[in-house]
Amino acid sequence: MPTMYVDESKRRGYILAATIVENHTAPSLRKALKREITSGRSIHFIDEKDSRRKQLLQAYIRLGFKVRIFSEDGKPDFDLRKVCLIRAFEFATQNGIEQVVIETDESILLLEKRFLNQLFKEREWSGIVGYDHKAKHEEPLIWVSDAVVWCVGRGGDWAKLAEPLILRNA
Repeated sequence: MPTMYVDESKRRGYILAATIVENHTAPSLRKALKREITSGRSIHFIDEKDSRRKQLLQAYIRLGFKVRIFSEDGKPDFDLRKVCLIRAFEFATQNGIEQVVIETDESILLLEKRFLNQLFKEREWSGIVGYDHKAKHEEPLIWVSDAVVWCVGRGGDWAKLAEPLILRNA
């Protein structure tokens, strides 16, 4: 069963990117991603030079990653985040996703946990899909979402470079 690894951008409205990974491939993909680290303990796309960003995108494409985008126009705030999270979890429940791992945003973590707990209760999703919050340095598979959401938020040539990684609506 797959897991989704989620990161967000507030650049053009609110954008969530969810990298979908089959659980049996996750360990080898984590190792491959860790080999891409040039300094520090994780990859944060915004901190990379353009040439390095292009290298990383090519590596992610070569590794076969696929990312689903959930977005909402408007002023980025927690309400837009909730809309995108609802869409992401609806997608997860409709597509056999076992777990959703969300990059931790300490500033809203408690609020988000309350929201998700209420949502799961209302939608009766417990036992269908689970969720967890992890920091970027704890989960390398979030790095792919970080890269794609940065590119989509940036637009233009960057969005085009990320295009091979993005799953489109059916």
